[in-house]
Amino acid sequence: MRFIKIKAKNNYEAGFLLGKKLGKLTSGYLEIQKPQDISWEKLIKLSKPYLAVTQKTFPQFIKEMKGLAKGSGVPFLKIWALNCVEEILQKQKEKCTSIFIPQKNSYLVGHNEDWERPAVPHLTFLLQKTIGGLTIWELAYLYSIGGNACSINSFGLTQSINTLHHLDSQVGVPKNIVARWLSEFPNIKEVKKEFGKIRRASGYSHTFTENAKLLNIESTAKRFAILETQNQYCHTNNFTGRLKKFETRGLGKSGSTTYKRYASACRFIKKIGAEREFKKILSGQDKYAKSLIYNPRTLASVIINPQTKTLEVKGRGERWLKINLNLKNRS
Repeated sequence: MRFIKIKAKNNYEAGFLLGKKLGKLTSGYLEIQKPQDISWEKLIKLSKPYLAVTQKTFPQFIKEMKGLAKGSGVPFLKIWALNCVEEILQKQKEKCTSIFIPQKNSYLVGHNEDWERPAVPHLTFLLQKTIGGLTIWELAYLYSIGGNACSINSFGLTQSINTLHHLDSQVGVPKNIVARWLSEFPNIKEVKKEFGKIRRASGYSHTFTENAKLLNIESTAKRFAILETQNQYCHTNNFTGRLKKFETRGLGKSGSTTYKRYASACRFIKKIGAEREFKKILSGQDKYAKSLIYNPRTLASVIINPQTKTLEVKGRGERWLKINLNLKNRS
């Protein structure tokens, strides 16, 4: 698991420095990730309407992605198009399991990052990114500017992403960029206030923790539902709230594991009394978690403990890497 540190004055510089560190890895990843049933020319053409909306809404993140392209020596429009693939093709794949355990004045966050095909090494890395006075620690992908996996920022706000399958769509800001935007928020109150103001192209499940609070937002392109709790919680790739009726028809049939993973995660919550149990479940050392929570598509596992100010990450087949977090003191 690569651990990359970036410190920049602005978004473009952050993207450029990251691109320089990733180099040819990004170029190789573009070809692995691109769907095989569509040409680059067509994919780029179909992605441009989303670019126009995002440029107007979040010019800073377009600059960050252009910096990533420049630093890594790959075409910006290819990187942009990959960030719109699921919106363009309307083919969401089941990805990720997240589990949240209450502690004293905090939450223990566990997240398994799954990919759409059997896991391929080195597609993800641990990133510590500082832009101005804000630092974000996160699991990141070679083609993205972050936010779309699992993260904690220096305010202490965590965000875990789970893919959802929904019926509605529109031209808007791609969900990867929405997630990148939300990764910078200082608290749950601001997330609730601002989330509905963005024209989204599609939706994720976003779960945030801040001290002893948990907020989940399940979203489609045109709708979203909020759940707040201070209890244990888990999420996979199916809607659990009032937007269930907008879920893609057929989810849960042959080849789908989301309901089984959700049921398993709910059951495992009761077993977790310490981080060592959490590690066993996330990394497949628990025989009942293996093949579900930890499965052939799992790329990496993450545990965030805001109480001890630590983040641990484990690539597939690797040992746990532990880092200390420099979090701001809340008033």
